Amino acid sequence: MKKTTLLTVLLLGAAISLASAAEPKENWEKSCLKCHGADGKGATKMGAKLNIKDLTDAKVQAGFKDEEATKAIKEGIKAKDDSV
Repeated sequence: MKKTTLLTVLLLGAAISLASAAEPKENWEKSCLKCHGADGKGATKMGAKLNIKDLTDAKVQAGFKDEEATKAIKEGIKAKDDSV
């Protein structure tokens, strides 16, 4: 009985988590587009002001760990002074 209850709780938690996660396109449009631009190069007014990285650059991609990318996609990245 305990295993069934635990499994049910875990499945319910996973379902809620999936349901509350926004689609990647929605996340991009809401949190990334204004600085990184539609192409990810950061060639926007806000991107220039914040010295945004060009996400299409292979060097930038190589230095970005999966955990960092996942966190950035889910939470965004704050400037050191919390202005972004």
